[in-house]
Amino acid sequence: MRVEQQLPLVLALTICDDVWFDRNTRKSSVMGIFATVAARTMPHVVGRLAVYLCLTECPAKMNVQVRIADVNESRPAVAQTQELIESSDPRQTLQGVYRFDAVSFPEFGEYRVQLLADGELMLERRLVLLQIG
Repeated sequence: MRVEQQLPLVLALTICDDVWFDRNTRKSSVMGIFATVAARTMPHVVGRLAVYLCLTECPAKMNVQVRIADVNESRPAVAQTQELIESSDPRQTLQGVYRFDAVSFPEFGEYRVQLLADGELMLERRLVLLQIG
């Protein structure tokens, strides 16, 4: 009988400009939190976009993927990254930042910033590309 592994608990999934880690205090500072990008024309390139995450109750090893896709996932993701995360203690709190440079959005509308663990969706945040002018 196969035992289902529980997904980690997501304490934070934040879209922002950047994240700064202080090595001395081990504190994180999330800068420029947003959920909307205003643009005049498409395609629109966002020069820097960061995703801050904080997890707990993690298994010893898991593949974490962060991807940005249109709301219907009708075309390939506009950005994605993946890494293997290891945890020696499930009570441990793990923090991470994923930075994306020159993200090109093909059209206005809703996108999703998705966090997956071993291919399973844990949480997603809405990101809206809004037309101005």
